[in-house]
Amino acid sequence: MKQDTYYISPAHYNDISEDVLQGSKTILEFGPATGLNHLISIHRDFFIKNNKAGRYLGIDLEPYEERYFNIQQGDIRYFQTDQKFDIVLALHVIEHIEFDQWASVLEKLCSFVASGGYLILGTPHNEPPNTTELHLVWRITPTTFLDFLPDAEFKEVRNKYPFAEDGARFAWALLRFIKRWLTRHPYVRPYARLLVVWKKED
Repeated sequence: MKQDTYYISPAHYNDISEDVLQGSKTILEFGPATGLNHLISIHRDFFIKNNKAGRYLGIDLEPYEERYFNIQQGDIRYFQTDQKFDIVLALHVIEHIEFDQWASVLEKLCSFVASGGYLILGTPHNEPPNTTELHLVWRITPTTFLDFLPDAEFKEVRNKYPFAEDGARFAWALLRFIKRWLTRHPYVRPYARLLVVWKKED
């Protein structure tokens, strides 16, 4: 089935420190869509160079016809490989997975990381329930990850405007914010993201 739409969210990549995304690295990413967000992020050159050198592999559920990087169709829950990667990415993916599967998924992702490499996750931060039917896990905070990644580092990122939403046009996001304010919706607050960085020690 052809997929024509996806969220434009370069901010998810911009959240990651340049100290991590630099140089020649092998990269495994889950949920990259077409790769367009990489091209309009501040890490554009990093992804382009490593993709051209054959060091990038993306895995995505959706069969997008146009892809800008080496991206194959697959499922994070069932993907298997013996290869180890310097960087394993899953930005705004895991909230779409039932919480009772997190332990097995995160254990698998950690197993894909090479010694000295990084697992980098991105999720909504402390999102109220039923904000979107696409998310299966809510109220994600650093505490949510402590049983799985006790040594991870966490970074909360807030958008500048309270009615800004990733992937949304300004007018649409503003109207949605006004509607939520009029109905006293619990999500009338600055949209926030949580970045989780776990390093596999030597």
